[in-house]
Amino acid sequence: MKRLERKTSVFRLLLALTAILCGGGCEDEPETSELDLFFAQHPFITDPRNDVTRKLDVAPQDATVTYPGQKIAFTVLGGKKDYRWAVAIPGRGTIHSTGPNQAIYTVLIVAPNTVIAYDDDGRTGISEIKASTSSLTASASPSSLAVNGDMAVITVSGGYPPYVWTVVDASLGHLVGGNTGVSVVYVRDHSGDNAVQVQDQAGNVANVVITQP
Repeated sequence: MKRLERKTSVFRLLLALTAILCGGGCEDEPETSELDLFFAQHPFITDPRNDVTRKLDVAPQDATVTYPGQKIAFTVLGGKKDYRWAVAIPGRGTIHSTGPNQAIYTVLIVAPNTVIAYDDDGRTGISEIKASTSSLTASASPSSLAVNGDMAVITVSGGYPPYVWTVVDASLGHLVGGNTGVSVVYVRDHSGDNAVQVQDQAGNVANVVITQP
């Protein structure tokens, strides 16, 4: 490219000198069409180079997860081997290579995540993991406990499992059999309305009021 620029500069200089020496009256002074012809015969060519900032293509570009243990295959295209894989939030899923340009994502928690591929030239490509779920809701059966020792089963749906349960006022009641899972058992200890709170892995919270007259 530098060589072409030098040739162009020399050509322009010759044109200028010719114009000066001839005083504008030389019969053989090059016309504009000759300059056009020169550039037509010597087209500008961009020097091709590798674009290290170009992103890799990861397929599928996005995927939807619906249950723990679900597996999704990903393929990376372009770039330069060897490829490496990672996830944005390891606690929600894992990924491991299964071939030269393939990997398997395994769902640990039904929640959004991002799969990332890297190549040896520093290029990256991503695929978004989406979660198919409804809003977090919870309910108790029964929702009113009249006597100390009465029990209610509280159940949650939606959100991003697993779930963690908490009794708002531990002096009025407690949980038996653990504080995780889709449902828990609440026991009344004293009178006074209470509430049980459930939180999913995405930080969403739902409260269930227990009436305790």
